[in-house]
Amino acid sequence: MKILKAFRYRLEPTEEQARQLSRYRGCMRFVWNKALALQKGRVGAGYPLLSYGDLAKLLTLWRHSEEYAFLRHAPVHPLQWTLKFLMQSIHVAFDPTLALSNGTFVDAPGWFRRYEAKVAWEMRKLARMKKFSKNWREQVAKIQRLHAHIANARFDFLHKTSTAISKNHAMVFVEDLHVKNMSKSAKGTKENPGKKVRAKSGLNKAILDQGWSMFQTLLTYKLAWRGGYLKTLPAPYTSLTCPIPTCGHASKGNRITQADFTCEKCGYHANADTVGAMNVLRAGLARIACLPA
Repeated sequence: MKILKAFRYRLEPTEEQARQLSRYRGCMRFVWNKALALQKGRVGAGYPLLSYGDLAKLLTLWRHSEEYAFLRHAPVHPLQWTLKFLMQSIHVAFDPTLALSNGTFVDAPGWFRRYEAKVAWEMRKLARMKKFSKNWREQVAKIQRLHAHIANARFDFLHKTSTAISKNHAMVFVEDLHVKNMSKSAKGTKENPGKKVRAKSGLNKAILDQGWSMFQTLLTYKLAWRGGYLKTLPAPYTSLTCPIPTCGHASKGNRITQADFTCEKCGYHANADTVGAMNVLRAGLARIACLPA
């Protein structure tokens, strides 16, 4: 019978080794921050993100430059893995923003993401405890309180945001986002294994963390209270179609980056999410116009 075992060891470095490890951590932190600033600058300027391969080439240049020569004192593999972890974090990041047709945005804090490390730490502590012991029960209660805090913070934000929108808008149109389908696992099957499973898992967490379904439920009944109503419209092509009535050109080429929209035909430029919201509003008003009096 094959038995798999895991062993944990605590390192006790000497003072010199501890100083060396501290220098390594400093180099890794520097590479992370420099690469992150570079990627943010490219996104802000409307350029695509650099790939890991591109960043690895830059790392080589940095290590051989006089300005960043200190990076040569750290092993190259930890620095390369720092770039890989950065790219994983960037690719699973989900923009938690509600875009309105008037060009404004409502930023959702991302509650679970904020406490994810804390939850993972408390779960690891629980795993080391004797099941059903007093300490185990106390730790379970602590984790439950933490999850309740996350849920309450999310619910409070959704309530306040939906109330503000319902007070200022009689008609609201939203994309018909199938959250259940969007957050399906990418693992696949043994015969047909999934691709980019880790990235999809991170995206699923981000989608569920926003509470889109709950937000739509709250907004629907609050609008109804005030004599308004909410309608859902199909989501496809909303952010790929030019919102200018005299144009209406639809093409994947209009979406030059994840955030930027530039019409290939008329040159109209705006935030892609704002364009999507404008098209949803226009489609919703068109449907109302076709209803019998």
